[in-house]
Amino acid sequence: MYNFINMESHEFELLSKDIMEKALGIDLRTYTKGRDGGIDIRGYVGNDIIIQVKHFVHGNFSSLRNSLIKEQEKVKKLKPKRYIIVTSFCLTPQNENDIYNLFKPFMRSKEDIYDACRLDSILLDNIEIVKTHYKLWLISSDILNIISNNSSNIDISTLMYDFERKSELFVETRAYREAIKILESENLIMLSGEPGVGKTTLSKMLLAYFASQKYTLRYVSNKSVRDIKNMLLDDSKEIILLDDFLGQHYVELDMSKLEELKNLIIYISNKNNKKLILNSRITILNEALNNNQGFNNFIIDINVNKYILNVNEMNLLEKGKMLYKHIYFNRLSQEYYNEIQMDERYLKIIKHANFNPRIIEYITRKNKVKEISVDSYFEFIIKSLDNPKDIWKEEFEKFKKYDRIFMNTLYSLSNDFILEVILQESFNVRINNEENYDTTINIYNDCANRLADSLIIKVNNSIKIMNPSINDYIFHYLSENDVEVGSILKSTLYLEQLQILRKVNEICTMEFINFKILNQEFLKLKIYADGDEINYYYLYYISELNIKNDLLLESIYENLLSHKPFGHDKERNSDLTMRFFGNQGMVTYYKLDKLILDFNNLRRYYNYLNFNALKEFIPLHEHSIKQNINLMLSKDEIFKLDRLTSWEIELEIISLLNEEIDNIIVSNITDFEDEVAEENISLIKNVVSTYIDSLIQDRMMLLQNNSILCKNIHINNQMIFDEIDLVGNIYTVMSNNGVCTKEKYNFTKEDTNSYEELIKDLFDIEYIFTD
Repeated sequence: MYNFINMESHEFELLSKDIMEKALGIDLRTYTKGRDGGIDIRGYVGNDIIIQVKHFVHGNFSSLRNSLIKEQEKVKKLKPKRYIIVTSFCLTPQNENDIYNLFKPFMRSKEDIYDACRLDSILLDNIEIVKTHYKLWLISSDILNIISNNSSNIDISTLMYDFERKSELFVETRAYREAIKILESENLIMLSGEPGVGKTTLSKMLLAYFASQKYTLRYVSNKSVRDIKNMLLDDSKEIILLDDFLGQHYVELDMSKLEELKNLIIYISNKNNKKLILNSRITILNEALNNNQGFNNFIIDINVNKYILNVNEMNLLEKGKMLYKHIYFNRLSQEYYNEIQMDERYLKIIKHANFNPRIIEYITRKNKVKEISVDSYFEFIIKSLDNPKDIWKEEFEKFKKYDRIFMNTLYSLSNDFILEVILQESFNVRINNEENYDTTINIYNDCANRLADSLIIKVNNSIKIMNPSINDYIFHYLSENDVEVGSILKSTLYLEQLQILRKVNEICTMEFINFKILNQEFLKLKIYADGDEINYYYLYYISELNIKNDLLLESIYENLLSHKPFGHDKERNSDLTMRFFGNQGMVTYYKLDKLILDFNNLRRYYNYLNFNALKEFIPLHEHSIKQNINLMLSKDEIFKLDRLTSWEIELEIISLLNEEIDNIIVSNITDFEDEVAEENISLIKNVVSTYIDSLIQDRMMLLQNNSILCKNIHINNQMIFDEIDLVGNIYTVMSNNGVCTKEKYNFTKEDTNSYEELIKDLFDIEYIFTD
């Protein structure tokens, strides 16, 4: 059965018009309360047919009947030849008799009464109506079941926990329609916008749409591209979301993760059964583009600009619908609604320069509205819009001490869901350090219960801060409060807390990390993700802080000789290895040459390095050999190292070719007709072969000054050629027949004046809400 609960009155009225046109076989037109004296829908010829729509999903029959009684006088004046009632209420036979008796002179029979059950049966036979009204399929039992089935993945479950609620409030914007078109044709979209404009909500609705198209949802809360890649199945239809993929606060980009993302994008762009949604705050995206040349090059290389969609650009009508939906589904009482409707005040709200879905959510939230008197409500709304940054400041200033500690501890652990046992453990450690702590009270439960559904959300056994704007407030609050940051650091149990607090206060956090390392306490930190990460960060921070201390020698040796700090990420392995063996100060102080006396260790470090690192490391290694006769290598050992270097050159060239191959093909094919396919293949083969030769020559030039190593470099050109699947790429590009441009998706400019009239109609609809 279709669910009408998540439709507001205007949506249900438009749906009723479409259903009745199909049922009656005639064209109908809609009216609003202020223009027709109470009529919702009627035919184009006089008063032959009048249809009254009553959207009653939360009330009882008595409320519906009283509302219909008010319509009697209007109907008697209009004297229609036929009067039809459409309601979202499920009627009993007795209910139908009562309604029929009210309007008997104007109804042919009880068949002129359409309730929810009857509407549902019509929709089942008219799927084209369902497709037109997205709320019907977006929240249908089929979609909810698909999402539920996906929810065996705990990350999907926590991401979509509020899907039904968000779908109630969702407005089908241009951004939504444009995003679907881009994903259907390009497989990839990057959604950017200011905090609070609805990037995550839009992403969820796109996931729901593609779930309705039988796509499997893929998402991980830790934003690990590697974890996503491990989930993917070549032959399955899958849609992937990387939410806030650059983080909520830009510090610096991890280039190794960027490389993984690039490879994922290249993979998805060539797979018609895969879709990828990336989203990021526009300020973070711009900062990354301006401050990180590697990221800038990445965006240019993968030609991702054409997919960037700014979700800030809501038009006036979309804002009006958004405001109305929040009022309607938060069940604002009539008195508060009247304050917004009075003198068309809603126009002042939606035209405000700071209009933002997150602020609209805040000003219509039930537990917030009940704190505001009716007379002060509109003033409160405008104040919130005028000073959006002060919204959470006022809330936090009302908190009790332990509520603030609770929120700060939760913030330090994660921007997303965290297991409640981890939060409780961390919170209890923190309050144990507080003076006058009353151990006879379960302070954690008190805080969690008090803050639930206003500032925090619980799903299953996990918990998170409700709103990213609250995270923003805590970030700025803590960045100006060194004492509180220090208190959190003293109670830190988890490595993740240090990584988050470093973004808040670099100096305090790095001093604390330095203290932990020197006191040999760093490796005792817990980690709720990959357990071996602690060993990586131990070495990383020693090098980052340039710590030189004899007490660390044994521990550094142990970790550099262990596999634990080194994973499957080539870029990160290269970086960590070079932080020690590429740093002459570290090599000298910690006598790291001792570690490469054993050829097996040396070969392992060579394995960790990509070509960019190798071209720097090899001259340093040769210098060490010349300084220390014990490091001299046999011919066989040199041959083995040179073979590793050869492999890295081949891998780098393959990676470059995979990035460039589409551009090479497009720039060298002048005719995309099938009959010249063989000619195209021969031409491109020659171009690519020449390009491979030039790439090899460039890399050999970089190594030519080495006198001991790199004398046995042999590159397998054919292996490189085979790895790039040249023929497959040519046919893919030919089938696409060129590259899509962003202009393809542009929409024409709308008429703002006509939007205002439509918004006035929306707020003129009879607002009836009963619990």
